[in-house]
Amino acid sequence: MSIELKTVYQLVDGVLNEGLSFVGLYLERYLSSFVVITDNYRQIHYPDLTAHSPDVDTIFATFPHNLVQDQYYYQKETKMFYYHLKFNDNSAYLIVKDLPGNNVPFAVSLVNETKLAIKCYFANLSIIPKNKTNLEKELTQYLSFQSNLNICDILKKYDKKIQLDKKHYVEIMKIVNPNENKLMIDSFVRKYLRNVNSEIMIVMMPDSITLIIPAPLVRNLSKINVNRPPLFDSSALRKIMLNQFNIITNFGRGQEYPLSDILSSYREARIAISLPSLIGENNFIQQFSQLGMFYQIFSQDLDNLKIYSLHTLGEILEYDKKNGSDLLETLRKFLDSSFNWKVTADNLFIHVNTLHYRLERIEKLINADLSKMDVCTNLFIAIKVWDVLNMLEI
Repeated sequence: MSIELKTVYQLVDGVLNEGLSFVGLYLERYLSSFVVITDNYRQIHYPDLTAHSPDVDTIFATFPHNLVQDQYYYQKETKMFYYHLKFNDNSAYLIVKDLPGNNVPFAVSLVNETKLAIKCYFANLSIIPKNKTNLEKELTQYLSFQSNLNICDILKKYDKKIQLDKKHYVEIMKIVNPNENKLMIDSFVRKYLRNVNSEIMIVMMPDSITLIIPAPLVRNLSKINVNRPPLFDSSALRKIMLNQFNIITNFGRGQEYPLSDILSSYREARIAISLPSLIGENNFIQQFSQLGMFYQIFSQDLDNLKIYSLHTLGEILEYDKKNGSDLLETLRKFLDSSFNWKVTADNLFIHVNTLHYRLERIEKLINADLSKMDVCTNLFIAIKVWDVLNMLEI
């Protein structure tokens, strides 16, 4: 095979002019294998994951964590080739999938020719500087109520140009059916959001992704539309996650607030994503302002709501605790089924007579008649409030 290898100068010049894809495509052309280039955080910079390839799915399966500078590792069983490039205090990793063993020496020599160009790309990249990583850590602590600083003080430390008086809102994205490729998904979401709006602040939580998003500007305050399109279209990302990754996602969106009060939007987003989940809904986008009667209910002080739910359900909760019973779950299923006895009994895997006995016990405990609509409505609301507050760990 006759090949025309480029000089180091040509490779560096190509990366500076065309980006990392110049080197990625070059490597794939001569290695005839799928190539992935990541940074030290396993964020993928090549290829562009907006068009997902199943070849990416297995690249982190046997990722070596102890490679030193300019060292490579070849996994014979999987035919995976890993090369560690280190520069200053940063690292990059070049990964080749399905590389035949007899091509490893050629791959090493080819990487040696391209590594300066790759280093130049990352050296000039400001996409994940240290201050961004530290900012995300501080925002995580802030949202988890583990920081003594307010968000304005935190942001001032990292970005002096940010408009602290500009309204923002929080949107939470939660993956319903997570898989082992969390690193790849996190990398894709980061890259997607950067392309959509570079002002979006991203906080990777253990079980979700929290976004702090600038609110759209309103020039005519007399024509404010609470349902105006946001700057970030979560429905587009939801469709991509489903169609390209077969991943189901739920989104909860809070209302707009000044940054100094962004915790209120975060609380609302958590409520918005929790409430539909309690009734078994998935693949949804729920705005807090569109929760119907629960919008008014959860706009109240949460501590007062907890007192209300305990006052309404306290006798049932105490009885279940003392007797190891499931009266609250029985009542929950009964109300969720719109008082359908057979459906409730089937869902609980009990006989209808057993259900009848349990509901009679509940009526005696709370001194109320479950045949009355106002009683059932109050109990339904109290249970939903109780369940959401438990999900929020309040």
